[in-house]
Amino acid sequence: MALLLGACGDPGRPAPIVWIKDRPIADFTLTDQEGAAFHLSDHAGKVRLLYFGYTSCPDICPTTMIDWSDTKRLLGDDADGVSFIMVTVDPDVDTPAVMKRFVRHFDPAFIGLSGTEDELQTVWDRFGVKVDEVKLSGSAPEHSISHSSATYVVDGDGNLVMKFSFDAQPVDMARGIRELLTK
Repeated sequence: MALLLGACGDPGRPAPIVWIKDRPIADFTLTDQEGAAFHLSDHAGKVRLLYFGYTSCPDICPTTMIDWSDTKRLLGDDADGVSFIMVTVDPDVDTPAVMKRFVRHFDPAFIGLSGTEDELQTVWDRFGVKVDEVKLSGSAPEHSISHSSATYVVDGDGNLVMKFSFDAQPVDMARGIRELLTK
């Protein structure tokens, strides 16, 4: 009985892994946490995980980075074939130095990208990410940003092939990534 119930899941909850028919993602250039130009194509041949968030996010963004750290640990040596890339949705605050402090807190190999609003908007559009700033009056943080909580997965050939929902467990992510690494 427990096996049957575990297999059913919650029908109102999104699947933790959503496979996408290969959708080519055009190369883009943003600025990495060292202030250097970052090109998605520089990581060709690797599985690339992209998350769109911001460094002053109180919950979803740091939780995602912790999940990424756990996923990387579960991957072991296979993690060498993966790039973990966070793209800011808050370019006014998330400078390269701020992104560096944030991503390095979770893993020194994680990449944090920033850029101008126009540069970022192009990338957000390619992934279908909607970004809305919410002003918070009377609150310590002056604003909050509504954004996607998913991790987008680009394969070694530059195709968007998978999306992990926020509630995907590191073991789910590691399993999906390993499947891509063996293709």
